[in-house]
Amino acid sequence: MSDDNSSFRDMNLIEKVIAVTAIIFLIVFSISFALGIVYFGFAGIFSLLGVKYDSFYSLLIFVLIYYIVGIITDIFSKAFVKIPSQFISGKLNLFFTRMIIDCTFTWLLIFTIDEFMQSITIPFSIEILLALLLFIIEIAFEDKKAKRN
Repeated sequence: MSDDNSSFRDMNLIEKVIAVTAIIFLIVFSISFALGIVYFGFAGIFSLLGVKYDSFYSLLIFVLIYYIVGIITDIFSKAFVKIPSQFISGKLNLFFTRMIIDCTFTWLLIFTIDEFMQSITIPFSIEILLALLLFIIEIAFEDKKAKRN
């Protein structure tokens, strides 16, 4: 009977270190690549919409705070969508309910970060537009995942 870990045990110390280092490198590279796409995506959107920020570092802080706090607000947003969805009939009504709740939470997050960060200035109308744009992007990616399954 063969043991699944027998090949790992047969490796010498240098091979194990190389394997672990390669795995860590792939994980760090993947996370960095994803964050880079998001960072430059925000930079592009901000550039198109005329949002002013002091430096690329302040934009990086904005993006990091947005995604860290966004995880928490996304949980609440999904809960607030789930409750009324039980009482709403029709896909269109459910879509608009979800859009209003999700955009409200996203706008509140963007507004709060904008107010706390002095190095970035987002006009109110751009905050609303950005929340709507992020909702549309989320729906677009969500639909692609649903079609694959």
